[in-house]
Amino acid sequence: MTPLSGQTLVLPPASSFLRAWKSPPQFPPPHPLHTRLTDQVINPILTSLIPHPKALQKAIEYDTALLVCGLFPSLTSDSDFEKLKTVAIWLVWIVLWDDAIDSSSSGSINAEEYVRLSKEYVRGCLLGWERGEPEAPSRVCELVREVGERLRGVNAWREGDRVRLWEKLERYMDDCLVEYDVRMSGGAVTEEGFWIYRTGTSGVGAFCQMGRVMNGGGGLPGEVLGWEEVRNMEVMVNKSFVLVNELFSLKKELKDGPATNLIPIAMHDGNCDLAWTVKRLMDDYVYWGSEFRNIAARLRARVEEEYGGEIMEMVEKTIEAYEAVVTGILEFSVQSPRYGMKQYEREDGYFEIPL
Repeated sequence: MTPLSGQTLVLPPASSFLRAWKSPPQFPPPHPLHTRLTDQVINPILTSLIPHPKALQKAIEYDTALLVCGLFPSLTSDSDFEKLKTVAIWLVWIVLWDDAIDSSSSGSINAEEYVRLSKEYVRGCLLGWERGEPEAPSRVCELVREVGERLRGVNAWREGDRVRLWEKLERYMDDCLVEYDVRMSGGAVTEEGFWIYRTGTSGVGAFCQMGRVMNGGGGLPGEVLGWEEVRNMEVMVNKSFVLVNELFSLKKELKDGPATNLIPIAMHDGNCDLAWTVKRLMDDYVYWGSEFRNIAARLRARVEEEYGGEIMEMVEKTIEAYEAVVTGILEFSVQSPRYGMKQYEREDGYFEIPL
């Protein structure tokens, strides 16, 4: 396979990505709570956690509030702030936590122990402690204590929803360890193997759970949440989320080696060039968006048949929240300085990215 260095990655306009998931295919207007979340929540947390000025400035410039707001484009009033504050604290944790796996492995505990202790701590913060709260395995993990307190308190989450969030986060942390082991081994990864662990490390299961409840779908019966339609909607969201991230982060991630990003893995497996691989994956992305809508339609019909209209509003809020996970990560990937995409956007909207 031809090395990617020196090639040019050409991606369709953001509207092409959006068209598969929403109508009209455009980003929402600036979120009215963005600045407040940045100044009152996210930047103070980052300042308390990151002592090095250059690293802190870089983290601030990533604009984490843009992702929070993108995930909840309809929660725009002052009364929604407490929900978004919880999401912001949680999101800072989920973004920083897996970075700490690498640093902890060279410290007093290894990566496997760090994940084990983190899981015990996160579970206790969300569901309660049986024998008193232990010391957090890292300062980053201490953020989850406030998240748990807020979910039980000001956000009034039901126990069942906190259990479901924990179950999703447990998989996220387990698969982050798998991904860490893959990176450390330096071995080849197949496209099939990539999808197995990457749909866990994306955190999308937790994103969907957080989005559903915060967006107004918290009253859905557990039976409905276990239906095949709901599970399969999450699968379509997860694959789309991961692909957006892999495409727009390719330039940034190449320095970590080809085993960490889907694009070179898919090129190798298919014995195909960069342009053909991107086209094939974009065809998959369009299909996942279409299939999501088909599954959502089947979910509505099944709910109407078995429950009538009594929970339909919560179903719609759930569908809306799931869609926003894809469009939110797209908006963040295109507009955040984290990936620097705006400098590669042509007049026709295409992205021309030198690798």
